[in-house]
Amino acid sequence: MVRRVIIVLIILALTSWIYMSKITSQTKPQIQPKVLNQEEKVTKVAEPRIEAEPLPEPTTVLDYLPAVTGLTAEDEDLLVSEASSQLFSDDVYVEGFSLHIRATECDLLDAEFMKYQLSKSEKGEGILSKKQEQCQQWKARFPMLSAKLMWNQKSNELPAMSQLGHLIRAFTQLTDPIERVNYAADIFEQGLKEKNPYVLDYIMTHSVYVDEELTAAFDQNNAYSDLVFSTAVDLLSCEYSQEEFCGAGSWLMLNKCSSNESYCGLTYQQWFEQNFMPGMKQDVVLVLEHLKAQGQYINEK
Repeated sequence: MVRRVIIVLIILALTSWIYMSKITSQTKPQIQPKVLNQEEKVTKVAEPRIEAEPLPEPTTVLDYLPAVTGLTAEDEDLLVSEASSQLFSDDVYVEGFSLHIRATECDLLDAEFMKYQLSKSEKGEGILSKKQEQCQQWKARFPMLSAKLMWNQKSNELPAMSQLGHLIRAFTQLTDPIERVNYAADIFEQGLKEKNPYVLDYIMTHSVYVDEELTAAFDQNNAYSDLVFSTAVDLLSCEYSQEEFCGAGSWLMLNKCSSNESYCGLTYQQWFEQNFMPGMKQDVVLVLEHLKAQGQYINEK
């Protein structure tokens, strides 16, 4: 009896399963693969490809500066004329470069902090006023070379006619630190040869150049060696252009006047005498004499 009941249950279960399978097969959607006809195939192949936009050309800092527009033939002639003044060099590129560096001092004086610091004392304010008048005279005489954007974008139109000119032009484009140091040494040597204070000042400011062989005797103290060497270079530049580079109204001394009122009105040599100990003065003079001899040797080669 039990066996019959089990068989009946099995038969009912099979019947129910068959019935449900039929219902599922009837309601389940049949997804057929789409077959493209010939026209659709041709259209698909003929669709144009979207090309990637070309990468932009490498840029420099100058690409982000506003363009100098409206430069006439007369302006270009004026630029060359200003760079032919021969105040610092017979090479028009070096001359233009030097006059432009000098003009940047006037831009620095326009800084509000500098004006504020110098105006804190009557002597500092008087020196600043005199310097500003001088800047106006420079700008009136050299309007093209006094304009920063003009020099940055048009300086390559000036021909470099000397080794120093070619070195400076190349140096301003270098980014590799090692190359810059190598070029700096050559530019410094040529600056000594031409006795150009603005070239020496530029290379001391824009590189880490120090004559390591010359300063090796200073107990390997890098900070001390750097100060001795840079001070000697400044004193040498004073001999090249005293009033303009080392007078009380020079940028060098205006900068010191802005930090300490007692320095206002001093020349660079007077500041040096007041602020250096005897032993350090001796080291500076030693380096200074070496630089003079080096410059003389270069001129005699």
